[in-house]
Amino acid sequence: MSTIQGLVFVTGVSGFLGAHVANQLLERGYRVRASARSGKVNYVREGFSSYPADKFEVVAVEDISNGDLTEALKGVTAVVHVAAPLALSGTPDVVGAVDGTLNILRQGYAAGVRKFVVTSSIVTTFDPLNLDTLHTISDKQWNPSSIEHALSGKYGPPYTYAAAKTHAERETWKFADEHKGEIDITSLNPPFLGGPFAPSFSAPVPDRSALSTNAYIYQLLQLKGVYPRWPGWSDVRDVARAHVLALEAGPDPSGEHKRILLSGEWFDYGDAVRYIWEKRPELKDRTVDPADAPKFPTGDVVDISKAQNILGWKKEDLHTWHDMILEAVDSVLALEKEWATRMYPMHFPICSK
Repeated sequence: MSTIQGLVFVTGVSGFLGAHVANQLLERGYRVRASARSGKVNYVREGFSSYPADKFEVVAVEDISNGDLTEALKGVTAVVHVAAPLALSGTPDVVGAVDGTLNILRQGYAAGVRKFVVTSSIVTTFDPLNLDTLHTISDKQWNPSSIEHALSGKYGPPYTYAAAKTHAERETWKFADEHKGEIDITSLNPPFLGGPFAPSFSAPVPDRSALSTNAYIYQLLQLKGVYPRWPGWSDVRDVARAHVLALEAGPDPSGEHKRILLSGEWFDYGDAVRYIWEKRPELKDRTVDPADAPKFPTGDVVDISKAQNILGWKKEDLHTWHDMILEAVDSVLALEKEWATRMYPMHFPICSK
């Protein structure tokens, strides 16, 4: 059962991770109020219809960056801020990413919330322009990306996304320092997320953003698909569980910021394609060529000791990358089939630069 009494507000509940977080909170015994854009409220409500109205509700929030959240935050005890722009295609909104986080923190604090869990990213810890320098990644490292360079558009959407997440996290810790001793903030920094969609997940029409980083795994199933330009994955179910554990965790005994890195074992993309061939041989004629896979570090690249020590998020409890890949493949193919029955094409260009 939950150790937090009251109501947890979850942003981005219609998304890949947000849906899993809300599901796991509900299964843990929490009451959840979640936000989604008005166009997605009905199918979010339908997806969570198995839960009674006094346990789950969804509210429409059109603008998480600048909107008035007064009503949404009434009676809320803790906030889990998951919503964020993705870098799958197009150019992420740098200002919106930063303002969205600050808006949640400021308005949550004004509403009396003192417990926050914020979804950041592993990309805040390394230089996206120098991936050859990747070795062991720790919470002491920071991405040197500048907002000025990101806004210039010179380095492409992935760089812009990384800069936006980095700046948003730095502003999070600045806010934490301004309210030191009053609030409890945890930043969770996972890599790409893969795995099955949550039981409540719904995408009735083709929506690239709904697939989140499972869209990169879908690209592996295209003859002319592109490989992700960055390494590192974690199972979405494990990362969702970390968000629940973060709500129940106390302060870092060292007194440091609770900047917690999350990751599963890093694997070779070519090995992943060959594993798909082994377990789903009928897909061999539609995948990318494993010989073309980029080479990145593999193994236990990320230092997850803080996750282990503060959250109890143990390596031995995590899903293997083999399970994550296979369940992601099965999930995106099921969605492909569902959309095909409605005569919707499922072909999404993914940014590779």
